[in-house]
Amino acid sequence: MQVQRTGLESVEDSDREAGGAQASVAVGVNCAMGRHRSVAFVEELSKRKWPRDWVVVASHRDVDKPRGHGKKGRGSKHAGREVSD
Repeated sequence: MQVQRTGLESVEDSDREAGGAQASVAVGVNCAMGRHRSVAFVEELSKRKWPRDWVVVASHRDVDKPRGHGKKGRGSKHAGREVSD
């Protein structure tokens, strides 16, 4: 997996210029049900090498929500074939 680092250097520079003031950066990742691709991506991203003084927190908004209420619920059709959880 490749992670785009564009912009991270400018965030680090802005933090230094602010005299050590605390800055927050939020990254949102979305997939259809919020349980597979987005969770895997966020976990991988959080494990990357970040500056020593950065606190990186991974949280998953939808991972504990009940299933079966979206378009791809239990027993729904996906791409012409039957899908179940």
